[in-house]
This record gives sequence, C-alpha cells and structure tokens, in this order.
Amino acid sequence: SSVQVGIGIPLFFGGKKMGIDAARIEQQINNGKYLAAKNEMDTKLQQASAAAAKYNTLVQNYENGTLKNVGQVMAYAQQMLANGDINFLQWTVLVNQAINTQSQYLDAVYNLNQGIIELNSLTNK
Repeated sequence: SSVQVGIGIPLFFGGKKMGIDAARIEQQINNGKYLAAKNEMDTKLQQASAAAAKYNTLVQNYENGTLKNVGQVMAYAQQMLANGDINFLQWTVLVNQAINTQSQYLDAVYNLNQGIIELNSLTNK
C-alpha cells in the first residue's frame, strides 16, 4: 500500500478576488439604477403634485366666480333676445362664450382628476 502526501497550492490566486470585485461592481451598478429610478419617481411625483395644485386652483376660481357669471350671462342674453334688445346672432355669440367657459371648467376638472389619479398611482393610495 502506498500513501501520497501533498500540499495544495492554488494555481489561480485572483479567482476569489475577481469574484469579490465583480460583486462590488454589480452592487455599484444596482445602486446607480436604484438612484436613477428614485430620482425619476421623485420628479414624477413633484410634477403630478404641481399639476394637481394648478388645476385645483383653476377649478376653485371657476367655482367661486366665473361659473356664477356664466349663468347670469345666459339668463341676461335670453332676456335681451326676448325683449328684442339683441338679435339672434348677438345672442348666439353670448351663449357660445358662456358654453366655452363651461367647457373650459370641465376640462380643468378633468385635468384635476387626472392629476389626482396620477398622484394616487405614484403613492400607491
């Protein structure tokens, strides 16, 4: 019977070190991706918040004044047409302006709702 005795000498000294370096580089890449995604999310959140605030102010302005005037303009135009103070073309112009104002209000409400939906989706509410 024979016995062999030997000393294990690694032939590749850098194998483990290269693995550690690769893991470190991968971690740095992942950190960079995380920071980029976080910055993008923060930017989207700020934009959505600013848009919602803008449209909220616009809707409040319409509700606190402009829409009340629309009803008065429509009633006044109708009364003036009935009294013969204006012709049909002038009545049409006044009513069209009132309808355009109402349409702009509805657009502002729609955009406000879209901004709120965007905020809720970004904040998972």
